[in-house]
Amino acid sequence: IFDRDGNYLTEWQNLCVPWGLWLTPKGELWVCGSSPAAWKEKQYALATPPTDQLLMRFDLDGKLLQLWSVPVGNDSGQLNWAHGIASDVAGNLYCGDYRGMRVQKFVRVAAGDK
Repeated sequence: IFDRDGNYLTEWQNLCVPWGLWLTPKGELWVCGSSPAAWKEKQYALATPPTDQLLMRFDLDGKLLQLWSVPVGNDSGQLNWAHGIASDVAGNLYCGDYRGMRVQKFVRVAAGDK
């Protein structure tokens, strides 16, 4: 993390392999990616193929506010190498996945709703 002048402030380590970031107007950071992984021999990119797909929401101090684990796959509700994330004012998430070649909307459900 750097300030506006490019000075190093801090870093968050070993949380995930991030593939997409979204900073909300409320000052929360959404991250899509996969669980931390070590480099493997002959691997062209870290954490490929991914073992899971994570959607994580942080405050700007690095506190984890929300964590979703989404199955890897091409069916509805699954992600296949999530590489993009955004949210709207209602709190819904939009995730693009590289291998699935699509964007999906994940609708926010209020606590107690089914």
